[in-house]
Amino acid sequence: MHYLLDTHSLLWVFNGDKRLSNIARNIIEDRQHTKFVSIVSAWEVGIKISIGKLTFPENTIGFVKEVQNMVLYCCLLTPVIFTQLNLCPLFIVILLTVC
Repeated sequence: MHYLLDTHSLLWVFNGDKRLSNIARNIIEDRQHTKFVSIVSAWEVGIKISIGKLTFPENTIGFVKEVQNMVLYCCLLTPVIFTQLNLCPLFIVILLTVC
């Protein structure tokens, strides 16, 4: 199964946040699933760091290193991908407030 992780889910994994559900944690940690992260997440993290709402070792570079360590694939958000995400069951977006 393919999963597209949102920014909050990534930050909660990195920080060991208890708000991350067991279901979501199991999916994220299972190496049999293919996990993607949008390039937009790096942008969001960079903004949060720049305005002082988030600290991360090595700033945005540290975030990218953590993504690489988790063997997550970067999903470039093009207009075609954006318009087709809701039409194709390729991705299941992990929204942790629902899990």
